[in-house]
Amino acid sequence: MRKTPLTVATIVGAFALAFAAPAANATPTEAPRVTERLAGADRFATAVAVSASAYPDSAPVVYLTSGVNFPDALSAGPVAATQGGPVLLTKWDQVPAVTTAELKRLSPKKIVLVGGTSALAPSVEKKMMSLAPQVVRVAGADRYDTSRRLAEATFTSPVSTVYLATGKDYPDALSAGAAAGTVGGPVLLVDGDADRLDAATQATVKKLAPGKLVVAGGPTAVSDGVLANAMSIVPVASRVAGSDRFETSAAIGSTFGSATHAYLASGWNYPDALVGSALAGKNGQPLYVIMPTCQPAGMVLGERELGITELTIIGGTHTIRDTAISTHDGCSVPGPAIP
Repeated sequence: MRKTPLTVATIVGAFALAFAAPAANATPTEAPRVTERLAGADRFATAVAVSASAYPDSAPVVYLTSGVNFPDALSAGPVAATQGGPVLLTKWDQVPAVTTAELKRLSPKKIVLVGGTSALAPSVEKKMMSLAPQVVRVAGADRYDTSRRLAEATFTSPVSTVYLATGKDYPDALSAGAAAGTVGGPVLLVDGDADRLDAATQATVKKLAPGKLVVAGGPTAVSDGVLANAMSIVPVASRVAGSDRFETSAAIGSTFGSATHAYLASGWNYPDALVGSALAGKNGQPLYVIMPTCQPAGMVLGERELGITELTIIGGTHTIRDTAISTHDGCSVPGPAIP
């Protein structure tokens, strides 16, 4: 039976309540412990560390995205996860030496540049041609078009699930990336301020023919009008959200049902979470975005409810401190709600 907007709102409210405080009859469990940190001297080296962890021998394909600007890169995580390759980062017109070395080690048959020449310069494309027999660029007129093209070039209809996330910010899309990669579906970026889906995105959703559609983020990120319009195309649709980026990340994590391992990345910057979403999606595990100094209390609760016992931090101590996971019950998020 088709869900009504009221039903969807109830789902959102339930998520918010679920992460507000532990249930009175909840069984106490030990907090998850950090067993690994994947990090390098900078974002480019951290991406290489993640790549080496996921693909210790080689990879058939590598997705190369901007390590400087997020829009074109946001949809790359689930695509890479389903295609069996990592996401690596580069500067606009210069490929860092550490990235070049990793590409040589992986020896991919194919390198996919994600984004147009404003994101990745022609000189980067030329460099890639010396490192793989096949180099392709997936790019559209804007971030939304790039997202659609990437999905249509990668996924075969029908897909299990399509995620929609705002293209104007990154946290919701990156948390959704791990979930999408796990079920073999894309994250499509949308103009969350619009009152309905644009015609091009509607066409892509119809082409992918998903069994389910999930909007990642609250109404301030993706409007109720976009969700209602999506429901007219995919009746099995819902919103997964919290009051801020951290609660939304926790709510998306809860959709995994159960897990023993999860990945943590900073919610204040996108590169570590981007490469982490590809790794998490490959391994079928959630990715949480957290504060540099601690995990929000609701997220800690969500991890326990999933059964998570081990955590991997993506990024160095300048992005997430060693002490961030030391508080057993987590911490409160300071200030007003963060979209």
